[in-house]
Amino acid sequence: MERRLFSSALLIALFAQLSIGASARGDDPKSKPADPPAAKDPLAYKVLQLPGGSAAKFDSWKYSNIMTAPNMIYCDAVPEGREKDFYLRTCVGTPSAPDMVKLFTVGPQLTQAVLAQIFGPVFKPVGEPKKCTCGGDEAMLEEYAGEVRGTAYTCRVMYVKRKDVAVAVIAIGTEAGFKEFGRSIEIVAQSITLKESQVEPGLLGTWTCETFSKAGEKENQINVAMARSITFFPNGTFSDTAQSGFSGHPINAVAKGANRGAVVKRGNTLTFHYDDGSTWTPTYELFSNGLKIEGKIYLK
Repeated sequence: MERRLFSSALLIALFAQLSIGASARGDDPKSKPADPPAAKDPLAYKVLQLPGGSAAKFDSWKYSNIMTAPNMIYCDAVPEGREKDFYLRTCVGTPSAPDMVKLFTVGPQLTQAVLAQIFGPVFKPVGEPKKCTCGGDEAMLEEYAGEVRGTAYTCRVMYVKRKDVAVAVIAIGTEAGFKEFGRSIEIVAQSITLKESQVEPGLLGTWTCETFSKAGEKENQINVAMARSITFFPNGTFSDTAQSGFSGHPINAVAKGANRGAVVKRGNTLTFHYDDGSTWTPTYELFSNGLKIEGKIYLK
C-alpha cells in the first residue's frame, strides 16, 4: 500500500511537469477538464516494524494506547469520524500450552464473556465457527449478531495460532461499517509477525530478587523473607526458583517442571515457557548493574 501512495506522488509530480511544458508551448491547460481526485482507500495502511515483530496501522484511524492483561497486550482502533460504525480490537497473547491447544474453544468463551459483560445478553452466535488459515497459520472465524440501542450490529472475530502466540482480532460494526472496513480484520491478523532474537549475553547467569515484609507488632510480629532466582542459560533455557522463610520450592512443582523451561525473547519482552505448560510474558530492562522484570529489581 505504501508503494501505491508513493506512485500517486510520482504521478502528481509528472502531471505538474506536463502542465509546465504545455504552458511553455502556448497550450492552455485550463481548456482540458481536470481529472477527479482519486478516492482514498479507507483501509490504506503502513506496516510498522516493531522490536518484537510487525503490525499494520491504518492511516486515518484513531488508536488507543497499548493496554496489558496477564500474558496479553491489546489495542483498540476506530476509523476517524466513523466511531459508531466500526470498532476494532487486536489482542496478542502467550497462553499456556493447554489453552493454546484449545484456543478455538477458549477464545470464543472469552469473547462471549466480554460481550456479555459490556453489552449484556445482546450478541448471539450466527452459524457455526469456520476453520481457515491466515498467512499459512491455523485460524478460525466466528460471528455474532445483536441490537444495541435500536441499531443492528455484527461482531466478527478471527483467532490465529502463530507459533506460541495467539492472535485475536475482534470487530464490532454496523452493516455499513463492515461493508467499508470489514477487510481490516484479515489485514491486521495477517500483518502481525513475530521476530525472535537470542537472549543477550548480559542476561546470562543468575539474577535474584529479594523481598522482606513483616506483619503484626512486637512479640506478635511475623517476619517473612522471600527470594526469587532466575537463571538464564546460553542454550535458551532457564530455571526459576523461589524460597521463603517458611518453605522452599515445593517438590511437586519441581517434578512437574514449574521451575524450568525455555525462554523466547521478542523486543523488550521475555516469554517463559515452563515445562509444566504454563507461560509468563513480562517486559524487562537490562542495566549495567541490574535487571528489572515487571518493575522488580533483580541483582546478580
